[in-house]
Amino acid sequence: MKLEMRCAREDDDLQPLWEIAFLPDEVFFTRDYRPERALIYTDGETPVSMLHMLPQTLLLGDWVLQAGYIMGVATNPAYRKRGLAGDLISAAIRVIERQGFDCAMLIPASAALALYYRRFGLTLRGTMPIAGKPVPPDYRSASIDDIPALSAFYDKAFPNRAERGAFEWETILLGYAVTIGSDGYTVEDEGRRMEQIPVPSDTPDCERMVCLKPFTAQAEKLLTEHRPYVNLLYT
Repeated sequence: MKLEMRCAREDDDLQPLWEIAFLPDEVFFTRDYRPERALIYTDGETPVSMLHMLPQTLLLGDWVLQAGYIMGVATNPAYRKRGLAGDLISAAIRVIERQGFDCAMLIPASAALALYYRRFGLTLRGTMPIAGKPVPPDYRSASIDDIPALSAFYDKAFPNRAERGAFEWETILLGYAVTIGSDGYTVEDEGRRMEQIPVPSDTPDCERMVCLKPFTAQAEKLLTEHRPYVNLLYT
C-alpha cells in the first residue's frame, strides 16, 4: 500500500494508535480531539502515524500570543524510521503558520528529543517547573466549585503563562488528582507531582522545557524575553 498524508476524518479511529505510544486517554478524545486538528499518515485506510494541533493562548506581560500546540506525536512501531513523524511535524508547522498563529509549540519528552526538534526550528524557550513537596495536611480534593480559586492561584503564580480557562480546569479535574488548600494546590498523575502552587523554592525553574517556533519578529522577541510557563495538563 502507498502511504498517504492527510487530515483526519470523522471515521478515522486514532485511539488504537494513541494507545500504542501513550496511556489510554478518554478525556482527550472526549473533550479536545477534533479530526480537523489531526494530521495522519495512512497505509490504505489504517492510520500509522499521527499528531494533533491544539490552539493555545500565551499571556506574556501585556501581550497575548496565539500558539499552535503540537502534541500526541505517535507512529506505529512497524512504520518507524521512515521519517513519517518528521514529515507530519513539518506539515503541522506550515499549517499553524498559514492559519495565522503567532508561533508553534511542542513539549519534548527528553533532552534528546529537544535537539531533534531543533531541525524544525523549534527551540527551547519556555519553562515547565515540576514540584515534588508533600501535600500539606490541610489540603482536600478539589472540585469544579474550586475552579475560581485554582485559577486565581495559577494566574498569580505565573504572570507569563499559557492561559487556562474553565474548560482546561475541568479537563484537569477529570484527568488528574487535584488538591487545594488556603495557600495553593497540587496536581498529581498516578502519584507523580505534575504541578504545585506555591512553587517550592528549591524546584528547578527549567526542569522541563518547551520548544517554540515564532513566526514573526515580535513573537520572537516576546518569547525570548518572557519564557512562558506551560505544562502537560491540557489533555
